[in-house]
Amino acid sequence: MPNFKVIQDQPEEAKIQIFGTDPNTAVKTATDGTLSVTFADVTTMLSFTETSFADLALAIGASLNVTAQNVANFDKWTWVCSVTSTGGATPQVTMQCSPDNVLWINDGSATTITLANPAIMRVPNTFLKYSRLYFSNTTTAATLNLWFNAQS
Repeated sequence: MPNFKVIQDQPEEAKIQIFGTDPNTAVKTATDGTLSVTFADVTTMLSFTETSFADLALAIGASLNVTAQNVANFDKWTWVCSVTSTGGATPQVTMQCSPDNVLWINDGSATTITLANPAIMRVPNTFLKYSRLYFSNTTTAATLNLWFNAQS
């Protein structure tokens, strides 16, 4: 073993030191060899965006595309929809996504909003640049309130 003599006679010369941003101070370890790390002044600023659409009218036999949202810079986003009209309206809602704001693809299956379930929340299953909700209605007219919340 070529380095045996150095390690045996001069073990200080065989040590390895690791330096961080300060070239004069080596990283310190405990006597058992473990390394402790302390982070100072760690802050995380999350960006939050909210868009709402109030009192959207959905006529009998009609469909409605909600204004698309560009979600390219968000980590997560959610759509919330509530039916505020009475009279048994049961619209169906589908989340859609698009790569170009022209070609729209259903992201999951349609959900029927009922009096027993007057508010729904939709989150994406897939990622494309744009997201929107698509509504269709075959029963009585409906009035909808929508919220788009996103975080990055």
